[in-house]
Amino acid sequence: MYHIKTLSALQNITTAYNDFISMKNLKEEFLSNELQKELPDFCKCGSEFIMTSSFTEPQCTDPYCPYKMAYTLSYFIKQMGFKNFGDETCKILVLATYETFEYPSFLCAFSVDENTLFSILGQADANNFLDIKETLLHTPYRFSKTFPALGIPGFGVNCKLMSVLKSPNDLVHLLATGEINNFLDKIGMYAPAHKFYLDVYAINISLLYSKYAPLVIMPGKREMYIAVTGNVTLNDTPMTRTEFLHICASLTNSEGEPMYDLKESKSKTKLSYVIADQPSASEKYAIGKELNCIVTANEFFNILKDGID
Repeated sequence: MYHIKTLSALQNITTAYNDFISMKNLKEEFLSNELQKELPDFCKCGSEFIMTSSFTEPQCTDPYCPYKMAYTLSYFIKQMGFKNFGDETCKILVLATYETFEYPSFLCAFSVDENTLFSILGQADANNFLDIKETLLHTPYRFSKTFPALGIPGFGVNCKLMSVLKSPNDLVHLLATGEINNFLDKIGMYAPAHKFYLDVYAINISLLYSKYAPLVIMPGKREMYIAVTGNVTLNDTPMTRTEFLHICASLTNSEGEPMYDLKESKSKTKLSYVIADQPSASEKYAIGKELNCIVTANEFFNILKDGID
């Protein structure tokens, strides 16, 4: 699927756009002649401008519009934490090179050769872009950071798919085998728009994880065996052992993912820490002394926080 120039062509592909109306028809039905002049009927890429019948979601019909690609590239770069390469620079780059892209994907901008980059962008912006490319290539990222950064509508950080899938390999497999629509139904993402957008932007997903940001930090809680003995106090607040362990297990990283799987044990071969605020005659305290692994509740909590990515 490549360029889709009209609303009727788009509606023949998916029911996700049944509620949309062309800008031309919308203007004729609802707007005065003066206002009509201010709104173009077509995008600069040549595709129809459309909008919902409730006057929301203005867009052109082409999923692979170069102006959309430029905006998506800018969004991706910002979401990945890079600076000084904004909307206008991305537009200059994409509009000058998109016809040479091997695939209809904004990510192909990262395959533009260096001489072309310097010719189009100048030295400072070209060097910045090359640094971004190298960082993406050699830095391990979490799936929960990279996938939402693709800017696929309906698939942000808090979408249901992100709470179920933890690896890009699983998503790529679902797309490659054609099982993705059934999977979306199972997790309650029934909207035709979800299926349409994953279909047309599957190329972005595939390229990101196979070529441009291939290093992935696999999810998973860190297993840790501990023992708690006696009463504990965290930040001057007395609490039960259950309350303390719940707070510790609730610690998350910057992506909102739980970091620790804390398991209580008295096994000398497994124990990492014995948490004790006061000396005691308990078996756990004796094991902690023997293993030299006794820490207070505050010390243990800070150890956990320091270990978060």
